Amino acid sequence: MSSDASKETTEERAVMSDTPAGDSGGAAATPEPARSEAGSDRDSDDATRARRGSGEPAAPGDADSSRAEADEPPTSPPADGSPSEPMEAAGSEGARESTPPVGDGETASNEDDDDDIGLGFEARLSSSSPDSDSEMEYDEAALSAALADMKKKAEDVMQKPRPRHTWSLVRELHKRQLGGRPALLQQDRFRLHLCSSLHAVERLELMDKLCFHEGCVNCLHFNSSGDLLASGSDDLNVVVWDWQRQRKAYSYNSGHKSNIFESKFVPQRSDTHIVSTSRDGQVRLAEISPAGECRSVRRLAQHRGSGRKLALPAHSPQTVLSCGEDAVVFNIDLRDRQPDRLLECMDNGKRIPTNSIACHPDNDNVFLLACIDKYVRVYDRRMIGSEQSAYRRLCPHRLLDDGRGRYSVTCAVFSYNGAEIVASYNDDDVYLFDAAHSDGADCVHQYSGHRNSATIKGVNFYGPRSEYIVSGSDCGNIFFWDKNTEAIVQCMPGDEKGVVNCLEPHPHMPVLATSGLDDDVKLWIASRDQPQDLSWVQETVQRNLQERVEETPSADSLGGSLMWTLMQQVFGAQRRARHQLFSNELDLQSSDESDDADDGPTPGDCRTS
Repeated sequence: MSSDASKETTEERAVMSDTPAGDSGGAAATPEPARSEAGSDRDSDDATRARRGSGEPAAPGDADSSRAEADEPPTSPPADGSPSEPMEAAGSEGARESTPPVGDGETASNEDDDDDIGLGFEARLSSSSPDSDSEMEYDEAALSAALADMKKKAEDVMQKPRPRHTWSLVRELHKRQLGGRPALLQQDRFRLHLCSSLHAVERLELMDKLCFHEGCVNCLHFNSSGDLLASGSDDLNVVVWDWQRQRKAYSYNSGHKSNIFESKFVPQRSDTHIVSTSRDGQVRLAEISPAGECRSVRRLAQHRGSGRKLALPAHSPQTVLSCGEDAVVFNIDLRDRQPDRLLECMDNGKRIPTNSIACHPDNDNVFLLACIDKYVRVYDRRMIGSEQSAYRRLCPHRLLDDGRGRYSVTCAVFSYNGAEIVASYNDDDVYLFDAAHSDGADCVHQYSGHRNSATIKGVNFYGPRSEYIVSGSDCGNIFFWDKNTEAIVQCMPGDEKGVVNCLEPHPHMPVLATSGLDDDVKLWIASRDQPQDLSWVQETVQRNLQERVEETPSADSLGGSLMWTLMQQVFGAQRRARHQLFSNELDLQSSDESDDADDGPTPGDCRTS
């Protein structure tokens, strides 16, 4: 025992002094620069070997133990500056100092970073304990299983049965020519059947881009006749488009101080009044002359947080409902100077901020809120303030016990007759509810394949009788699902910067207006000669599902929740900085070009940021 210990001590001194070593007889150790206090090093080495022989755990300060636990090839050079050579990770009696093999007859070089990565991985494999080997095998198996699961889900989404084609041009023309009682009904039936047909959805293609805004377009709204389209943007302007002529009708400064999130025509006002809300929390009303000049803009209400969305009851043209991040819903009568505080969204004594609001198309007393939690709340304003519950909560049951992420409803709307509700959840799918179901009811349909994470996505019905579901996606595509079969029937690239947020179907024609992170408004019309080939959609769906799993923070993880909040703050800061950049550029242009008042971009031309 004494001769072996003396032999090992002599070898380790030789390594420290950069002289070739003999038999190592143990695990490899990282060479260190030689020290002047040789006696101190020798005592430390003897004490370390004594503990190893007795089975006592190594002290935290021992150099040999820390190097053995590092599981990495040595990288520190000797004291004289000559390059060091890594020793074998696992040796035996007579093993010499050499570079560990990476493959058959191949050696790794410390000067190549890629080889160092491979060297470290091979060293970890060769020196790992049985427990670490089993963990690595488990991780690889879990990764392979997750990828296989994503592929299987994508295949299941794409294999859902597609609806049958039920529309025939010859048959519909024949019915229209024969007429009926009354003849106007036959004309209307022809239009309804065309707009609701799978034929029209499959042939949607980009018609035109409406360019004038200098920021992200956050909201779209057709007037009741469908000949005008209003859009609001981060540039604080509201633009009204004559979309059929593909030009701007007029625009005005909204008076808001931050990003516009909603702008809508007030019904039964001859399209001369537009109400809007924005990040500054204000709800403002603009009065427009028939010639397109803004006569006045006044404030109707003020939220304490960001204003989100507006709702206009179908049979109450003087009423506007607004919701915001302060969880308050205002009932605004345009004839009054002060709004009424209708309710504050609460759950177990806690305020629940809201993302969107929508009114029932036939009953002005019923409206819904898409809240920043897992529930869609359906209210009856006649019950507000009474002892009975004023609302019903709807949520997919699969999300109630799911702790993978912080789910919230980004948008929810009624169908054309109010019988159904479609809701989009962040980092999850789109769900369809029966509006007549009781409190706590489950969804009746689930639509998968898109990605809802980066922004607050909208969702909508498409078709005169709400035959389809349409939503934007973080991948930049627009997804159409058949409402009954849940199959993807159309998918179109809808945004060059990668995110589609707003989708506004035309009230009477097979036309769709969309917007996102791009500065323009895109119009889609059913004019394609043949249906689009959707063979590429499965790969997109699989990628969206995989990114959802990889990026969704765990609700049980403080780090994940904190990162989620930080990302939301960073995204908002980027948008505000972009708006400030636009404002500075406009101020600079106005100061440098004050001689020419008509020097701005003409309607229909894109302004560069």
